[in-house]
Amino acid sequence: MPNHNATTRQRTFAKLVSRGDLSDVEAARRAGYALASAHVSAHANRRSPAVSELIEKECAVVERQHEVTRELVLRGLLQEAEHGNTSSARTAAWTQLGRALGMFTDKVQQTQEYDHAAAAERINDKIQAMRLQGAEATSHC
Repeated sequence: MPNHNATTRQRTFAKLVSRGDLSDVEAARRAGYALASAHVSAHANRRSPAVSELIEKECAVVERQHEVTRELVLRGLLQEAEHGNTSSARTAAWTQLGRALGMFTDKVQQTQEYDHAAAAERINDKIQAMRLQGAEATSHC
C-alpha cells in the first residue's frame, strides 16, 4: 500500500536507499532531485517520518527477497553435486548434502547437565582454603 504522505520522488528515494548499494545523496540524485541540492534532499528525506517508514518497509521486502533458506541451500548443493566443474567440487557438495541431511555422524555429541550450585560451592571452598593458607602464612612471620 503506497504511503500517500510521500511524493513520487520520496518513494523512489526509499526504494533506492533500501537496496543498500547507494549513498543517500546518490539515491536522491537518481530519484530526481537536483544534483546541487541532492545532499539537502537526502537529509530531509531521512528526517521525514513518512520516508523513514517507507525505507523500513522497502528494506523488509529486500530482506525477504534475499533470504537464504534451508531449501535454497540444499538445492544449490544438489545443483553443484550434479553439475559441478570438478570432481572434487561435486564430491564436496555431496558430502555437505549428506551432513545437512544428518546422514553422517562422525562425532557423538554428548550432553551433560552442569550443576551451577555445586560449582559455586567448590569455588567458595577453594577461596576459603586460600584464605586459610594466607592467614597461616602471615601468622608464621
